Amino acid sequence: MADYAGDQSENTLWNLPIEDPRCMNRSCKAFIIGWNDSQNAYSNTFFESYGEWAVWFYAVLIGLFMIIHFRHRLNDFHRRSNLQHRLVGYWRSFTYRRLSGKLGDSLDISYGVLLLMAAATIYISILPFFQGKYLRSEFRYGSPPLSVRCAMLMSGLTPVCIALAGKVNVVTFLTGISYAKLNIWHRFVAYILFCLSIIHAVPHIIAPLKEGGWNELVLLYRLHRRELPGTFLQAVFILLVIFSLPYFRNKAYEVFKHLHIFFAAGWFALMFWHIKGEYAAPEYIYGAMALWAFSVIARMIQRNRFTFPLSRGLHGFPTALESLPGDMTRVTVTVPARLRWRPGQHCYISIPGISAMDNHPFTIASVPTPRYLGGQNEMVFLVRACGGFTRKLNKLAKRREEQGLSNLSGLTVNGRSTPMMSVTDFDEPPRARHDSYSSLSRLKSENPSRASFTSTTKPRVVSTLSTAPLSPYRYSGRTTPTSPGFPSLEALESLRANTADVGTWIDGPFGDYVRPAQHYFDGFVTVAGGSGVTASLPWLVYLSEKIAAASALGPMPGAGKEADGFAADIERERACRTRSVRFVWSIRKAAWIAWARPEIVRALRALADLPSSTECRVEVLIYVTSKEEADGQQGRSAELELLMAAGMVGAGAAKATGERVKVEVRFGRPDMKNLLPGFMVPGGRNLVTVCGPNALKIGVANEVARLQGMAVSGAVEDITLHSETFGW
Repeated sequence: MADYAGDQSENTLWNLPIEDPRCMNRSCKAFIIGWNDSQNAYSNTFFESYGEWAVWFYAVLIGLFMIIHFRHRLNDFHRRSNLQHRLVGYWRSFTYRRLSGKLGDSLDISYGVLLLMAAATIYISILPFFQGKYLRSEFRYGSPPLSVRCAMLMSGLTPVCIALAGKVNVVTFLTGISYAKLNIWHRFVAYILFCLSIIHAVPHIIAPLKEGGWNELVLLYRLHRRELPGTFLQAVFILLVIFSLPYFRNKAYEVFKHLHIFFAAGWFALMFWHIKGEYAAPEYIYGAMALWAFSVIARMIQRNRFTFPLSRGLHGFPTALESLPGDMTRVTVTVPARLRWRPGQHCYISIPGISAMDNHPFTIASVPTPRYLGGQNEMVFLVRACGGFTRKLNKLAKRREEQGLSNLSGLTVNGRSTPMMSVTDFDEPPRARHDSYSSLSRLKSENPSRASFTSTTKPRVVSTLSTAPLSPYRYSGRTTPTSPGFPSLEALESLRANTADVGTWIDGPFGDYVRPAQHYFDGFVTVAGGSGVTASLPWLVYLSEKIAAASALGPMPGAGKEADGFAADIERERACRTRSVRFVWSIRKAAWIAWARPEIVRALRALADLPSSTECRVEVLIYVTSKEEADGQQGRSAELELLMAAGMVGAGAAKATGERVKVEVRFGRPDMKNLLPGFMVPGGRNLVTVCGPNALKIGVANEVARLQGMAVSGAVEDITLHSETFGW
């Protein structure tokens, strides 16, 4: 505020008392004196530090998780001391635990996350209030201190909220935590912002009412002061929060998504109007916009990296549909070999033939073909028909089966091919494949990178009940055999007019960073409930094939650091520490085993030829919970069929597998309290993954928390829990 020295003889307002409503700016001496005194006591420029404190809190939190993440990536194979194991065990016994009952089902949150959120809430709650002095002596001297403190906290938290929102974001890159798990923090910070906005608004209503009554408040709106855009901003914020509540989000996700983007854009536009010329707030908003732009651009690059030229990708990747029991649809998408993913990851898929605007997340139920085999990959999604997009997808699959058509992709009718994108446009020619893992042992040690494959096994007699694709290690040629019995070209041509070609757009993959289980863990347990099996199946197949590959390859000197990429891939296949794999799956009906049948059979076939010297234990336990099937007849038939399809029925097969591979269909619900302790490898590192309904996740998490006592006592080295998000 300028000094009040100078000739003011012609200024009729100069000597007005502060009580006069006309004394509102520096043309009045009393106003200048009061304004300077108020700013000397609580300067607006000091409040900029509050935004920095908010940013620093989350920066430190992200930094801690970043250190843990990069330690896992760079230094995970070094043994920890006994003291470290005990401390980690004590910590996990608390952080892994979850709330139970209806409250736990609705929140789906662990004690560890609750602890961090409680600390963040206490920290942010203290900052606006600990200094006191919530209002100025006169509203005309500037915004109330409480409002300014809340405004700066909101400014600092806005880029944090945006950084936690994108599917491709900086926080995921730094910490390895998937956006799906960061989403709860995005919502938490947004709720904190909303609460701060209310606290920020209240003094702006109380102060003018206290000073001049309703007329003073109305005058502020007539003069278009910051209260006017602030009111519109608060209204949009209320709508943004209401339509983001779980009730609306779960009822109509697509509606929520579009409204969320619309209201968020409106919020930013009104925020720029509201804070124009205000302190350092615009810098934080610019930072938030930059983070948002980075997320959008990075996601566009990731999403479209396999669709060039663009004209070839407009219709998506070739897709086959299969209707399964229990309103389940099996979606098989043929993708380029360069598109890789890890077990447990998910993609957003969109099928233009059904709805070009819908984009839904589904976990990938398959694993990619090893790099050294080359060729194309198949992404498999198991989609439960609930309504909307998923129901339309299931109806399309049933209609195609009724018409005798399951896959039109890539077929040619009268010289015209379907408009599916050809994945061969993006891939190199596949390398020669081998017939079994045993053929890998024939690599020439003197030149491992150029060694040829030679089959050393006799053709396997496979049950006629098997219709699933074999493991890519079981036969040469295409990864998936062509389905026999296609209709004639004339029939295809007539059906083409009535049935849309199926192509799928793939956005992903997304997911947490999970330490390479085959290199780090001795024992692996995966627990699934219902359609949550999509997160468990890839692990069963992946680790079974890793065990088989390592057993077939054996020690092979000579690759070393000088080996080329092909030999390096082979060398990585040899390194497999995991020797115990337990797959536990709960389903309502035995017929639903068909959902996972191809992957289970593939895993069993990979283990069928293991040498007798191989030490491993692989169990597939399927629990059927329906009381109507308690007689077990259908379950036993399914169990026998799985073994027959895998070639494990017969004296020779039984003798070869012995007690190492077990498939069992049980009835009732799995008792995790009795199951999990027996699955832990004594003295080793163990990983437990879970995906399914919240009640199942809570039960497994609490049991793993209880089992940390084994790590504390030294009975096992480590027990790690990894849970997958069952729904978005």
